[in-house]
Amino acid sequence: MKMDLLIEEIAKAIAKNEAFLSEALINQDDVTPQELIEYFSGDTPTGDTTTINDVLEHPWLLLHEIVELKNLKLKGFIISRKLVWDNYLDVLEAHIAATSTELRIARVHGDFDWVSKRVKLIPSWLEDTEMPEPFKTKLLNLMEHYQQ
Repeated sequence: MKMDLLIEEIAKAIAKNEAFLSEALINQDDVTPQELIEYFSGDTPTGDTTTINDVLEHPWLLLHEIVELKNLKLKGFIISRKLVWDNYLDVLEAHIAATSTELRIARVHGDFDWVSKRVKLIPSWLEDTEMPEPFKTKLLNLMEHYQQ
């Protein structure tokens, strides 16, 4: 029963934020609640502590995660709890693309505090020793573009 309630809660959050998702070219059926649950049921190599509840509580995090998952699905991946471990660089690339979309749409909607908060996280992401230089360059460009 608990799983059914979580699926319902995710579906409601997706519907509630349909306008933001649409701006990111996301359709309601691009990512299922079950896929979001599966993705968040695994650990990450970076020790990311973002939870599914965090995502449901903030529209920009929801947008970010759904954009990330859609990008991974477009690359042909099946969403699983092991996806991050098995395809780290692809997930990292999708994360950077999702961050770009998240920041762009949040700024368009005037949420400058959120944009500032998220941009301040980027230096910690750059500490990842496994991150290829082209990814670091993309993140540095995002920082430069969105710093206020």
